[in-house]
Amino acid sequence: MTPEEFVRELQRLIVNAEAEARIIIYSPYLYEKAVERYLTLMDTVTKRGVKIIIYTLTSNHPSIKRRKEHRILIEKLRKVNAEVKIRKNMHEKAVIMLDKENRAAYFGSLNPLSKYKGKADYMLKFTHPKIVNTLYLFLETLAEETGRE
Repeated sequence: MTPEEFVRELQRLIVNAEAEARIIIYSPYLYEKAVERYLTLMDTVTKRGVKIIIYTLTSNHPSIKRRKEHRILIEKLRKVNAEVKIRKNMHEKAVIMLDKENRAAYFGSLNPLSKYKGKADYMLKFTHPKIVNTLYLFLETLAEETGRE
């Protein structure tokens, strides 16, 4: 799907998440406009029991150009009760929706909470529960292997 389609889909996914669902976002980079797009939605759903987990790079990572902005955005995400997990290294870009049905996984080149550079970025959507779970387990194993800060 295109970046624009993905943004609309992620907004719908967050809004329609049921209590006890988990939305896991893997976004190495954070960009203010992208994070702000989701903050109110995240605040609303976390209050009704949806768990949002965000993996992102440490603001001290050499590839983070705007370190202060990155730190501020991490704090904004935490203020809406998103659990932010800081990673020393990561390159994966994905979103996983885990609920009773393991509803969806998105995997691709688009940083979900950052700038979308041109039409070359994409996200693939998977909806088969076993594939969603397999992608989730793969990403969690990768997180453990690359180390958390």
